Amino acid sequence: RMAVEVFHTLKELLEKNNMTQEEVAVRLRVTKKTVSSWENGKTLPTLDKIEAICELYGLSYDDIQWRN
Repeated sequence: RMAVEVFHTLKELLEKNNMTQEEVAVRLRVTKKTVSSWENGKTLPTLDKIEAICELYGLSYDDIQWRN
């Protein structure tokens, strides 16, 4: 269930910031498929990518919904 919460947060961040999966993938140095996998709740980003996501969107770790 944690992946579902992260999925909602990431999808909302993309939409709120008018960014495409491809743009995010380039900025985070991952593939578009990886971003899609995070958004669909299939996988979770690694800690270094979580930090990069926070930096990209100006968030702290606690701003992301990590509820189980």
